[in-house]
Amino acid sequence: MTRMKRRYVFIPSAEMFSRASLRWIGYDQMCNPYWSHSVQAFVARTLDTITVWGLECYMKWWRRAQERSHL
Repeated sequence: MTRMKRRYVFIPSAEMFSRASLRWIGYDQMCNPYWSHSVQAFVARTLDTITVWGLECYMKWWRRAQERSHL
């Protein structure tokens, strides 16, 4: 196994990640024990919510436009 010579902020070592994972067990259905992974999951969920909201608004607008064109 190779050793990382430089320590990165967003990449935990195997030991750090395993400790954080063991502390996380039993708290939630999705496990994001390392703080940068939690931030990534938050951003993904937020973007997903915004995308769904935008698509719903677009579909409402499109349906109204279709109804107006048929009148």
